[in-house]
This record gives sequence, structure tokens and C-alpha cells, in this order.
Amino acid sequence: MTQKELMLAFPNASQSFLQANATKTHSPIQNPVPKQNYAPTLGSPIQGKKAGLGRAVGRIDVRFTLFRVRCLDPDNAAASTKNLLDGLRHSGLLSEDNPWTIRLQIEQEKVKSFDQEKTEIEINYPIDYWEVIK
Repeated sequence: MTQKELMLAFPNASQSFLQANATKTHSPIQNPVPKQNYAPTLGSPIQGKKAGLGRAVGRIDVRFTLFRVRCLDPDNAAASTKNLLDGLRHSGLLSEDNPWTIRLQIEQEKVKSFDQEKTEIEINYPIDYWEVIK
């Protein structure tokens, strides 16, 4: 827009506003039709790592059971398992830790004393997971 067009649209605009906006080139109007997101859905299986294998493998079930004297609220329980999940990935027990690869479950059970506190990790692989990952 030119300064004259801006003055017509904004009669009370300051001089700095007019100078800043008169020289800017505006991008064209965006397309109103949204682009399709081709990311896989959470229910989709992952593909094998071997080239040409083409065989699908289901998601890995990872279940953390937290035994605590004082149970955590759900968001803190999830946050408390992040480092454990990253450790499973770095150790090679999980190929990835994204939602398309694993199905994460976090449960809590109340215990009577602090010496009974622990965290159990259960990993359930699809039947042919290790054949595909090799």
C-alpha cells in the first residue's frame, strides 16, 4: 500500500506507522485450501529397517508401572518416565521412541513404605520385531 492508501484506510495513523507500512511488500494471500499432512497415523505400523523388506511391524508396547507411597499426578508421572524411555532407546532396546513406533502406558500403584518404591518396565515387542530390525 502506498502512504496515500494507508491514510484513507487509517485516517488517525501516526507518521511512523505510515512510513513502516508503506514500504513493506506484503506476501500474497494464502491458499484457503489446507495442505494434506502425510504423517502416519498413530495406529499405522512402522516399516522394517532392511532395504526391500517391505514387511510391516506393529507398535511396541512399553508399560511403566510406578510403585509409590505418594502417587504422582498424571503429567508428573509421564515426565518421570522420560529419562527411562530415552535410556531404553539409547541402549538399543527400542529403535525409536516416537508415537508411531511405541504405545506408551503409565500406571501407578500405591505402596505402604518407601522401601517398596520401584518402577517396573514391561516391553512387549511384535512377534517378528527383531527379525525386521536386524
